[in-house]
Amino acid sequence: MSPTAHVVYGGAAAAVIYPAAGVYSLVFWAASFLIDLDHYIDYVYHNGFTDLSFRKMFDYHNALDAFWFNPAFLNIEMFHTVEVMLPLYMLTAWTGSTLLLAVFFGFVFHIALDMVYLHGNGIFFMRAYSIAEYFMRMRAIKEKGYLPEEIFDAVFSRLLKNPHARSGCSKSSRPMLLAWVPRCVEERGMRRILSIRRSDERR
Repeated sequence: MSPTAHVVYGGAAAAVIYPAAGVYSLVFWAASFLIDLDHYIDYVYHNGFTDLSFRKMFDYHNALDAFWFNPAFLNIEMFHTVEVMLPLYMLTAWTGSTLLLAVFFGFVFHIALDMVYLHGNGIFFMRAYSIAEYFMRMRAIKEKGYLPEEIFDAVFSRLLKNPHARSGCSKSSRPMLLAWVPRCVEERGMRRILSIRRSDERR
């Protein structure tokens, strides 16, 4: 779901609860979209902290949308995980803080919207909802012969024009990023599959 949609839906929900929550409805609203700051963390982590641009962060995530149905792709956003939400809930319950309660429910509202959106697009399990789940599923993906990191290499080699990116792909006649990246990864994926098959044949 787009950031704009989260701001709008969060604002509508905040307006509904304002009579009961008062100023804390604004905290709820802010939390309902600021949770997505983990998308920025995801961007700078995957580019090795070589680029801090917010604009390119949006380009990056838009490019990754092309891989929703790619079996090598698995997404995780840290603030959306059980390992973050459970401690936040426990801290809220322990302190009795109304401020933290508003933040917690703002996060829950956001995650619920994401789940509805992902389910509606048939990609509910494209995202891992737990850090432990992520590592287990990522291990299973790699055991099948897929190389998830190649997706990020391909995206950044085009997005950042990084001369050190290990793309190894032929250039597409289509200049747009979203048209080029899937073809790039498809070529590399096919080479990987052929390599595995040759290894099996030798055995």
